[in-house]
Amino acid sequence: MNLRAFFAAVDAMDTDGFVSFFAPNAVFRMGNGPAVVGTEAIRQLTAGIFHSIAGIRHEVLEEWRQGQRLLFHGVVTYTMQSGALVSLPFAGILRLRQNLVEEYLVFIDPKPFYDAL
Repeated sequence: MNLRAFFAAVDAMDTDGFVSFFAPNAVFRMGNGPAVVGTEAIRQLTAGIFHSIAGIRHEVLEEWRQGQRLLFHGVVTYTMQSGALVSLPFAGILRLRQNLVEEYLVFIDPKPFYDAL
C-alpha cells in the first residue's frame, strides 16, 4: 500500500478514494472515539468529518513497516470553516491484508479540533 496515495485521498477530502483503501469489514478508530466497522460506516464517519472542515493536510514525518503493519507519525493540520488552522500531532497504525486496510488506528488528542468547531 502506498501511504502517500492514502493521505492524498484524505487531504483531497475524497471520501470514496479514501474508503477504496479499506477491506469490506475494516475497523477504523480515531482518537478515543468508538471504532466503526465496515466501509459504509467508515464512509459516513469520514464524510461527516470532511463536511465539518474546509480543508485538511497531513505531513507524515516517519513511517515504518513491520510485516503487514504500517506505523507512522506526523502532523495533521485542519482548516476550520472559520479559516482557523488547527495543527495536531498524530500517530497511526494500518494493519493490511492483500494490500487493503483491515484496521486503521489513529492516535490523536482531538480536543483542540472539537474546541475549534
